[in-house]
Amino acid sequence: VNMAKGDVAAEQLQGAATGASYNVALQLVFRLLTFAVNIAILRYTSAEMLGIVNVRLTLLYNTILFISREPFRKACLSIERTSELALPQWQKVAQIAWLAVPVGITTAGILGTIWVSLLTRPDTDVYTPAVAAFALSAVIELTAEPLWILGQMQLYIRLKVAAEGLGLTVRCVLTIVLLMKAPDLGLYAFCFAQVAGSVVQTLVYYVVIVRDIHAGVLAPLVTATDLLPGADAATGTSWPLALPPDLSERAWNFWKQSLLKQFLTEGEGFLMTFLGVLSFSEQGVYNVINNLGSLIPRFLFAPIEETFFTYFAGLVGQGDGTRAVGRGKVDKAVETLRTLLTFVVLVSLVIAVFAQAYAATALHIYGGDVLSSGTGPLLLRVYAVYVVFLALNGVTESFMFAAMTNVEVDRHNLWMVGFSAVFLGAAWQLTALYGSVGFILANCVNMGVRIGRSAFFIKAFVLKAAGAEKLRQLTDFVPPAAVQAALAASLVVTTFSREVLCCTVLLKVAHIALGAVMLLTVVATVWFTHRSFLMDFLALYRGRRAPPS
Repeated sequence: VNMAKGDVAAEQLQGAATGASYNVALQLVFRLLTFAVNIAILRYTSAEMLGIVNVRLTLLYNTILFISREPFRKACLSIERTSELALPQWQKVAQIAWLAVPVGITTAGILGTIWVSLLTRPDTDVYTPAVAAFALSAVIELTAEPLWILGQMQLYIRLKVAAEGLGLTVRCVLTIVLLMKAPDLGLYAFCFAQVAGSVVQTLVYYVVIVRDIHAGVLAPLVTATDLLPGADAATGTSWPLALPPDLSERAWNFWKQSLLKQFLTEGEGFLMTFLGVLSFSEQGVYNVINNLGSLIPRFLFAPIEETFFTYFAGLVGQGDGTRAVGRGKVDKAVETLRTLLTFVVLVSLVIAVFAQAYAATALHIYGGDVLSSGTGPLLLRVYAVYVVFLALNGVTESFMFAAMTNVEVDRHNLWMVGFSAVFLGAAWQLTALYGSVGFILANCVNMGVRIGRSAFFIKAFVLKAAGAEKLRQLTDFVPPAAVQAALAASLVVTTFSREVLCCTVLLKVAHIALGAVMLLTVVATVWFTHRSFLMDFLALYRGRRAPPS
């Protein structure tokens, strides 16, 4: 689907809303498959194996991907567009997008060496081949990065869902089958599945994009060679020496920032991996609970943040600082930001409230006594509070990064250094006091200071571009008093129920039923007292209209 000429902002909003819908669907599939795989893994492998795969090797894979593609994605998708994508514009984008491959290969080599030579090795002979397999998996996926960027720019939303969904399905199904049919494979089963999923995902991108190019429906590309980075038209300089200076600068700034952001995002994984504060078995249990706790943030919040970053960049992106931002665009962006903040705060508060009473129940159903005993329920309860911080930080940073100039993005790297120091200090102290729970508490502290930084930037930006009245409207995202009262009552009632209705199966069923009643009470209160917000959010999410000016 190509962008139509005309109101580009409206097209971007429509694309953002559609993209959010498909991304949510993809994340739902991903979470459900991961949910099923973890249930199987808990019954067919050890907690130590979970720690090796889900913490050590997955951290390697995610880090290679993030610092090798995130800066190039942001730089390429933040370019100013006033009409359909033109071939010269795509050629500039391709020169940046293809940098993900050599950067990824270099990153994989450096990190792979560190993982094999410098870190504490687990008690298995398969560790070195496993590191190589997960690094190779990341590099394979990076070869499709330019196609991913082209698909996003041309609103090929369903392609991403199909490619990543199919790759994920292959990876999960193959993992379960190998563990069930050939349990002696051990770590090899995860390696085979990891590489196979990446190969399938990459092939889907190439098959669809190349097919549409040859069919003449993916303008402005005419042949498959148009996907490749070309020489500079004016000087004849070959790639990678020929790079557009504006996008190069922005990508460089984002790349420096991505190093710190990855550490902040995967901070507990790095601390576990490099400092060895938890055994591999403890890491495995913590990781399962962490994944369960992050179900809503990754399934619902992250796709919205990713999609609406593109929308905000189209409205208030300033690039090198010379791009003028009109008042009407700022008003649209602020209204959209307020609607998103209202939604994520409301959802995250509901999660935080009901998790206090039902964490142990959920963990027992999911993984039995292995998860529901010990510190498991406490970990999930604290993580539910952390979800509120995640929700606020994700949306506010999405707007902030979209609105920043290149110089401001570069300056923000200094703030990221400070955030890293805060997180390290908090994690060092809190893990010593509270064990694995300290990781979540440290992340709360980290997200709190990042939210403060984003709020400071947004306040200054809105005051300058739209005035104090628009800023006041933006801050009106806290649930009304009636909703707050319903949430408080639910917390008291369900917490009391957790302590009283706990000793027999019948009492536990009554506890769950009471929770359902209180949840319906909250939903009804939101419907009757906050209905205008619900209508605004549904209209925005479905892309039926732009936010009011």
